[in-house]
Amino acid sequence: PHTGETETAPDGTLSTPPSLNIGLWGWGPADPEEFVAKNRALEDKLVELGGLKWLYAHTYYDENEFWKLYDRSWYDALREKYHADTLPTVHDKVKVDVEARKEERQKWKRSLKSKPPLGGLYGILKGIQSKDYMLHRHAEWKFKDQK
Repeated sequence: PHTGETETAPDGTLSTPPSLNIGLWGWGPADPEEFVAKNRALEDKLVELGGLKWLYAHTYYDENEFWKLYDRSWYDALREKYHADTLPTVHDKVKVDVEARKEERQKWKRSLKSKPPLGGLYGILKGIQSKDYMLHRHAEWKFKDQK
């Protein structure tokens, strides 16, 4: 059904085959390698069972594997039909660059600033250090009538 296929029902009408969407929610393992391994295991199990990962989720397939599952020829024809072939592909949008994520984690300062409440506290600290909160005391608009 991901490419719009239809089936002919016994009464002659066209319908899409039934599908089941199962969502998994919650935190995954904190260890990045274990997180990717579990996602890959899930993707492999879906393929084994004849299913597909819905593409609102990240994917960990390599590009060849992805297009074997998601019918690149159909997708490329659709992109061409709507003059969208200069835009990123759906694979580009949902893939996770695992190596880039590992490098990002190496940058611990950036990582720390993204963790609540540290990001907010960092923002407050920078605001205090810059003294921008004092600018209103010397605003020229306050003194226009007095000049």
